[in-house]
Amino acid sequence: MMRYLIVSICAFGMLASCAPEQLQPADYRAYVDDPSHGLRVSKAMPKHTFELHYRPAPYVALKELRGAQTPDTTWLNERTSKLKNLQHFVFRVKCSPGEDLLKGHLTEEQDYYNRIDYYHSYMPDDLRLIDGQDTLAPALFHYERAYDIGPYHTFVLAFPVAEGSESSDKELIWNAWTLGYGPVHLRVKGSAIEQLPQLYL
Repeated sequence: MMRYLIVSICAFGMLASCAPEQLQPADYRAYVDDPSHGLRVSKAMPKHTFELHYRPAPYVALKELRGAQTPDTTWLNERTSKLKNLQHFVFRVKCSPGEDLLKGHLTEEQDYYNRIDYYHSYMPDDLRLIDGQDTLAPALFHYERAYDIGPYHTFVLAFPVAEGSESSDKELIWNAWTLGYGPVHLRVKGSAIEQLPQLYL
């Protein structure tokens, strides 16, 4: 009898350890922001650093609240449900001192204005997300220009949800010809997404 009791307790402990962790809003945001959890990956190149941040739907909804202490549960659930129709990412490019995303590798003055047009309008043509067996183009794209305030240029991206690829790695590919590179690859592992805690209010 004692043997069965011990086995039952061990089995329960194993099941409990597999259960998704639940976190309050502030802790949930901190978890998603922490690079050690694998949802925020980066790659350093000679003159630039590239960063890809996977942002789950509850996280995006919380960010829209702009720091509200007590989120409205009904609104948050409805907003999260809508946001789940897309996969959300933030892609950032950090320039080393002396480098400039808009002015580097130019030959004529007009190229500067062409470069601004590229980052605002045409860069999505050079972006793809490999998700399982699917290669996806951005469904949403927004460039947040730094205006020399900081070293980062930020691109807010959203891609369609590929059916049956919930646990697949998400690999962003950018053809970074404007910076003198070939394709830049950044991958968020599906295992990191699967281990996401649940948001608890």
